[in-house]
Amino acid sequence: MAGKWGHRIFLGILVLWSIYYVSLDIEQFTLFYEFLYMRDTPQWFIQLLIGVAICLTARWGFTTLVYIADGLFIIILVSIIFLIVMLSGDAEFQMMSALFTHIDIRRVPYNVVNILCWIGEWFVFLFMTPQFSFDKRMLRNLLLANALVILAVLFTWMLVILNFGPHYGSQLKYPILQLIRSTSFTGLVGNADPIFIGLWITSMLVHDAFLVYVGVSCMGRLFKIEEHKPLITLLMGTVTVTAFQYTRNPTIYQKVESEPGFIVFWMIINGIPVYYLLLSTIRSRLGSRKG
Repeated sequence: MAGKWGHRIFLGILVLWSIYYVSLDIEQFTLFYEFLYMRDTPQWFIQLLIGVAICLTARWGFTTLVYIADGLFIIILVSIIFLIVMLSGDAEFQMMSALFTHIDIRRVPYNVVNILCWIGEWFVFLFMTPQFSFDKRMLRNLLLANALVILAVLFTWMLVILNFGPHYGSQLKYPILQLIRSTSFTGLVGNADPIFIGLWITSMLVHDAFLVYVGVSCMGRLFKIEEHKPLITLLMGTVTVTAFQYTRNPTIYQKVESEPGFIVFWMIINGIPVYYLLLSTIRSRLGSRKG
């Protein structure tokens, strides 16, 4: 629909996007893990370990990733519900009125677009359609899962704001972990941060492995290569080197996520299915007029 070369351009952009995204995830976790647990360990060593883990996870295959993600989704959802119920007792609910009375309308469009950059990854399901039959039941389950994810994120953000306030809460780099550490609870709840760290890294490995699957699928179509396992190693090597470049210049990494160019690039990626839909609509109308 987009033409041979137009389609190849989109495939190339998706490959770059997958490299970009996974390298950001690796650098984020490296900074966190080095700061808390392995301060004297070189960052390149931690990145290498994470890169090997993602590479091995991606080589398990698409079906295995889906089964792991399915079970992990339920565990994470139950954990978030448990966290919200247990930690809501320390929240200052009288601040909720400020959510409606103290709104900077001028920043709303920018904030909405910025958030959509991270949660608007529905286009990746296009790479799942050859593996499944997307009937009404499958679509309903996907929409339900997406609604649950949005609600979980919103409730977690609200819990952080109601516990720490809007100013300090917006400065937190790892809000959930700091929320657990600040609680007055002892025992399992007060020391649950290792559990959430384990869930985080497991979900990150599965998520990044699927992004590698997307990038490798695009590379295979772009260069007409049927065997994907060597491409997984090549792509993950490129990702690890890219993450190491962020280590050499942390200032760039800290700025890149809020730069307008980054946001525009992310929105272009998320809008790829819309472009194909528009091209299909235009071509069908032109074809009907000619007929």
